Amino acid sequence: MNDAVAIVLFDSVLAYAPYKNATFSAVGFLSCVGEFFLTFIGSFLIGTFTGLLTSMITKLTRLCDFPTMETSLFFLMSYASFLLSEAAGFTGIVGILFCAITQAHYTSRNLSKESRTRVFELFETLNFLAENFVFSYIGLFLFTYDGHIWRPGFIVCSFLAIGIARLVNVFPLAGLLNVGLRQKIPCKFQLMMWWAGLRGAIAFALAAEYSEGEPRRIILTTTLVIVLATVLVNGSTTTTVLELLRIRVGITEDTETDHIINELAQKNVGDEDLHALQEQSGLGEIGWRFLKADYNYLVPLFTIEGQTTQKSVPLVWSTGKVAHF
Repeated sequence: MNDAVAIVLFDSVLAYAPYKNATFSAVGFLSCVGEFFLTFIGSFLIGTFTGLLTSMITKLTRLCDFPTMETSLFFLMSYASFLLSEAAGFTGIVGILFCAITQAHYTSRNLSKESRTRVFELFETLNFLAENFVFSYIGLFLFTYDGHIWRPGFIVCSFLAIGIARLVNVFPLAGLLNVGLRQKIPCKFQLMMWWAGLRGAIAFALAAEYSEGEPRRIILTTTLVIVLATVLVNGSTTTTVLELLRIRVGITEDTETDHIINELAQKNVGDEDLHALQEQSGLGEIGWRFLKADYNYLVPLFTIEGQTTQKSVPLVWSTGKVAHF
């Protein structure tokens, strides 16, 4: 999500270029804001639509009998969300991000066990190859690019600005989230989120894309230094910081949301059960209502699990105590 927002913000700043002059341009600023929301919302809609379309295809067909075709469809529809977003003038990475979120929540429930394993291994391999390629390229770029412009003062100020910006981003937002959460985000988790803010491939790619002129080459060199420093220092010390803060690692349990939905689907939920599940989820009232709406309407609509889940839904609705569910 951070990378997606960074790309959209970058495109929004570029939209201000025609208005650049010695004074502030209100028209240019509004153009940037409009570009941000238009790009983000457009990419979100395309990605979500593609993900839901994949869910319906896998639900209404017998592709589960053909694991190779099912895996190929999953992969190609994911890539299609990227291409559609780019073709529409939006951002492909944001589109594919929300497509992936939708597919993980709905489409994956429709896949056969074999296809699920294949998809997981395929994307794990692609992720590993992409990360190795990108960081190999960054290391090669550091020593082969002859247009570096080193400004030590600017680099130090950039480090300070990034640290302060992340500080005033993580802690206030976590505090706002804690207002509506039953299970609060501990201070040590917030500190870990601040420390683990790595600047990687996307920041470097955006800086390298527009590197004409001295100011942009200064930004490119500074970005490269920040990427390497945060990956080497923050990345290599992540495990140590986790141990110092006594944060558990290596947890392999299912996500809370999936666990709660499974609990709801497996039995006739009564009033006490609902209260216990809400306490276990740690969600506030709004989040809990969305989870229930997802269970009652979206999961049955877009997944084959809904065909069995729907049998328990009328029982939930018929219980007088939980008629609001």
